[in-house]
Amino acid sequence: MNHFFVLYSPHQGFTAEQKRVQEYFLGMSQVENFSFTESQFSASVFRHHAWPSLALKSCQRNHLTFIGSARLDNWDELKQEVQNENFTEDSALILALVDKYGEEAFEKLMGDFSFVIWDANQQQLYSVKDPIGIRPLFYYQQADMCIVSSSVSAIRAFVGIEHLSIHEKFVARELKNYPAEVEETFFSEIHRLKPAHIGIIQPGATALRIKKYWTFKQIDTSQFSTEKQVYDELRRLFQQAIETRLRGVKRAATQLSGGLDSSAITVLASRMMPKENLFTYSFVLNEKTRAYSELGIDEQNTQKSIIDYAGLREENHHHSDDVYYPNTFAMLDTADQVMGGFANSDSIWQDSMYKQAGGHGIELIFSGFPGDEGISNKGSEYFFEYFHSFDLTWMLKQAFSHPYAFLKQCYHYMKKRFVNSFKRKYNQIQKSRNLLAPQSIYHTQLKDTSFSFSSSFRQGLIDQVFRSHTCLRTESENLYAVQYGIVMAYPLADLRFVQFALSLPVEYFNPKPFTRALFRKICEGILPDDVRLQKKNNGAMTLAFAEYWLKKQIEDYKNRPLKNSLGLIDTEKIWDENELDQVIRQAVRNKMDYLIEKNLPTLGK
Repeated sequence: MNHFFVLYSPHQGFTAEQKRVQEYFLGMSQVENFSFTESQFSASVFRHHAWPSLALKSCQRNHLTFIGSARLDNWDELKQEVQNENFTEDSALILALVDKYGEEAFEKLMGDFSFVIWDANQQQLYSVKDPIGIRPLFYYQQADMCIVSSSVSAIRAFVGIEHLSIHEKFVARELKNYPAEVEETFFSEIHRLKPAHIGIIQPGATALRIKKYWTFKQIDTSQFSTEKQVYDELRRLFQQAIETRLRGVKRAATQLSGGLDSSAITVLASRMMPKENLFTYSFVLNEKTRAYSELGIDEQNTQKSIIDYAGLREENHHHSDDVYYPNTFAMLDTADQVMGGFANSDSIWQDSMYKQAGGHGIELIFSGFPGDEGISNKGSEYFFEYFHSFDLTWMLKQAFSHPYAFLKQCYHYMKKRFVNSFKRKYNQIQKSRNLLAPQSIYHTQLKDTSFSFSSSFRQGLIDQVFRSHTCLRTESENLYAVQYGIVMAYPLADLRFVQFALSLPVEYFNPKPFTRALFRKICEGILPDDVRLQKKNNGAMTLAFAEYWLKKQIEDYKNRPLKNSLGLIDTEKIWDENELDQVIRQAVRNKMDYLIEKNLPTLGK
């Protein structure tokens, strides 16, 4: 594991608590402790089988100390800001920028990062999280202390479960199947630092002052006057996003689903590093799990096509077709250890693949997420932008040239605006998914923001890329991967790439003659046309054997009755959904109940 734990308190003598944190990080091969006399700051860095190029860093420069993890996209530009210095580490470059610009340095950073900086001169602590929220960062504060850590479980170990309370509103939101609030965790007292925010503790205080340091801004793309220039720039940015993430990496892998995003990343990565050092991992069905799959979607032919096209070694392609846990409860115990209780967008479904990759010495794994949310969006709502700006010229032209299509567009825009979803019987579906006890006060308190309406197509894409789900999923994937010394990388979340693509005229997303038009065009010369122009499979679950796994969880749970200690679960729920939706919601209910019991202060008494 690679984690950091920072304590800011005027009091000393936390030996027993710090020992509990060390016991949590079992198997660590290296521990670094930092403490400063006549200050309130102390910190620990825990490392376990990390590859040197990607290890969580600690770094000092004059009066500044950096602890955390960072990978900067705009490395070359930032080096120009601090001339005449030779940097080899992102952490050292960040400290030089803070030394020169102070707090304003953070708005210059682009990349994936989660770190703290201690300023010994000012007796001030900065906690910083990247703009999308790729890497985890949590905090806990009381009147006499503040803890910042990359792990909820580490904070839980230090504080003691008897001093924490389960966040009932968070639980209720999950039971209602509503989107998570990004700041919330399973515990009321532990919070997540929001993406694009810094937390500052100033002298004489022990509470973080939270401040936003970065906001998405549309950039001027008019200098690229032809379509060819636009796509050349998009391909350059795509390649740059992958090159940046490969800096210092000797052994990498891709999650090769067979879809456009992962296929394009795999091909580009194969052109940038020795092919024998690039591995691919794919979730697939096997003879046992295929019988449980409703659609039976199998993309192994496309996966093989990409491996052959990229000239990769077949022996470096590995299937992940089952979980390694002996039963559901072993899985839930792992989730609790890694995520610190129940977590929205928990990515334990990837853990088997990470374990497999860790055994092959993989340092970094590329993911195609969040492509669908932004750059490779299907574009079916591109016309919202013209309604939003009330572009009469476009409307009249569309009405005369394509009257039937224009009427359909008007209908879809108005329905989305007033119903918030294209799904038939949307309210009935949401009601059927509700697991919250009928008498709970949270029924009226919580509002459903599942499909919040954005009249602007462009703003809708921005909201999708930067929504809480993106942060929560990438954070969770990193937490599971880091157990095996692996870092997750998301080229389609590269800020430079995203800003340029989402600043283009929306016509680039027009799904004619095919959906995902922008990304398919970018992939000319990257993917063979039979893959580039393939139909998008709808309804396929992210994990090929997910349906089998979900049904196995229900079977394992049969002999464990619901405890419902908080009284929030509807134990009399009448299921009226289709079979798969029932299984998904039952699995959520069972997991929630188990983790509530495991984290109650009365545990073991």
